[in-house]
Amino acid sequence: MKDLIIFLAALAAGVVVWKLLSKKLYALGHAAWKVRLASLTVAFVSFILTIGLLAPTPPTQTSSATVVKAKEKPAQTAQAPIQTPEPPKPVPTVENSPEAIKEQIKKLKPEIQEVSLTTESVLITHLRKPVWDGKHWVSSFFFDTLDIIKAFPQIAGTDKLRTITFLVRTPTVDQMGKEGDQLGMKVTYELPPFKAANWNNMSAWNMANLPKDIEFKRLGLESAVEYCKDEDNAKNANTFCRRVLIKLQS
Repeated sequence: MKDLIIFLAALAAGVVVWKLLSKKLYALGHAAWKVRLASLTVAFVSFILTIGLLAPTPPTQTSSATVVKAKEKPAQTAQAPIQTPEPPKPVPTVENSPEAIKEQIKKLKPEIQEVSLTTESVLITHLRKPVWDGKHWVSSFFFDTLDIIKAFPQIAGTDKLRTITFLVRTPTVDQMGKEGDQLGMKVTYELPPFKAANWNNMSAWNMANLPKDIEFKRLGLESAVEYCKDEDNAKNANTFCRRVLIKLQS
């Protein structure tokens, strides 16, 4: 209905323009065919312009898309799930119960006879037999301490342990030929300083020089004297050998 009204209005405008223009051109004395051609042309243009002016302007596609996006955006925002970071998964830790630590330490060396463990210290009973002589008894012990303390952090899995003490026992044979053993040395190391150790450059001589404390018993002192008679040992394990000398002089 609205389109029909627009069409009739445009047609009326065209007729009015055609009649007025024809009348004007005839008055000016133009030829009839020129008047009809000019009047019809102008009337047709008026018809088209009238329709263009009266016809409603359709909404542009861009505007529609913008409206749709504007309507959809809040919905999308509302529906988007909130991403919350997942809590880190617990990292499995090695078994570090006291009994497990003891068993792992015993597996390091067959010379380890017993292991006692407290909150901050470890006590290891060490017995190597047979040995050739006292010098090799001392030397073999310090080679063992190098391997044991190097592996200790991975075994213990804790930083609470502060000291490790070795009860170094030496094999004996009594007058009746019976074999046994006696305590030769009690050697204590502090563990924290070894965190900075470059184990590639460490030797048994380093381990001889680094104990916090050494207590010599008779058989252990005799073996330590034999150890320090060796020129290389006296030179490279000089701190240990000074302790031996002090004990002899006391």
